[in-house]
Amino acid sequence: MHLAQLFRGSSVSPIFSLLGKSCVLATLLSTLCCLDSDNSVDIDESEDKTAQVAEVQVDPSNRCGQLAETEKVVLGYVTTWGRGPDTFKNLDWETLTHINIAFGNPVSATDPTIDFGIEDEVIQAWAEEAHSHDVKILMSLAGINDSDLVREYLEEDKRDLLLDSIEATVEKFGLDGVDVDIEGGAVDATYGPFVQALAGRLRPEGKLVTAAIGAWFQESIKDDALFCFDFINIMSYDKTGAWGAAGEHSPYLTSVSELLYWKTARSYPQDRIVLGLPFYGYCWGSGCKLKYTPYHHLLNNFPESAESDYIVAETYTISQNTQATISRKVTKAMEYGGVMIWEMSQDKQGELSLMKAIKDTLAE
Repeated sequence: MHLAQLFRGSSVSPIFSLLGKSCVLATLLSTLCCLDSDNSVDIDESEDKTAQVAEVQVDPSNRCGQLAETEKVVLGYVTTWGRGPDTFKNLDWETLTHINIAFGNPVSATDPTIDFGIEDEVIQAWAEEAHSHDVKILMSLAGINDSDLVREYLEEDKRDLLLDSIEATVEKFGLDGVDVDIEGGAVDATYGPFVQALAGRLRPEGKLVTAAIGAWFQESIKDDALFCFDFINIMSYDKTGAWGAAGEHSPYLTSVSELLYWKTARSYPQDRIVLGLPFYGYCWGSGCKLKYTPYHHLLNNFPESAESDYIVAETYTISQNTQATISRKVTKAMEYGGVMIWEMSQDKQGELSLMKAIKDTLAE
């Protein structure tokens, strides 16, 4: 996610109009440039920039232990609400390499017990099913709605309470690790020490520690945490949304720019950068039934959206990613660490499936 999670049955808050980045396209065909308020990254897809980045020793101080060997990731988030549980029964196990369960969080500020909002038996069954297909399954911590709650446990005097609960949950269900999806203002000086401590607990057991990171708080992710992650999932979407003006929320060039930011500006290993793909879009105008709109809903109500990422009509404006754009992003992402999907229940089954586009592109 995961700004999108805010629109799960809730009203839109105008404060998120501050979250967009501005993207400026240069007129030269050979070089495109994408800018935000703090950074600029030149985009030239015809040029291999790998040689421009010094070789990085991941976690040179060894503060977080030995990271997992790299592999091409195809990761899907599965939610414990809505259509998520039914979706789990029909996942493309041949294509997926990882599943993140969204979300496992403390019950309250006084009870650190991890709760998924669904029966334990379901989580156990999911873990067993994933492992039967040699797919790793992780618990995703926080999400935007519960980041402030989790933040309360990152203080030094409460950190071990959360760590004990996370460790017990991972062991109980046989999970393969934890995805840290703490977002926004909850990412502060407590984040790095927590990530290091989490890695210290889980990595000796061979578990993964990953993160979901969005452009709106990327500068808050410091190196003491960044280089502890086995890989990072870049939430390359929500450039705008229901909280702001109509526009493309996940254009291809923004994704390229964000991949390059982590590789060049942050010197993070290219093969550990995983590109997030949205299986949803936004709709603005009187002709919209939903503002935050799953891909299947868009195609069912606006069939023309299968052909274009951005449609401006008399009573509505739509932004999403078509199969063609998803395919193009997958091709670029496979030069890096792979792809992440938010989230699996939002796909449309059949020939227009975005998961099908991913699978077909990987087979080329």
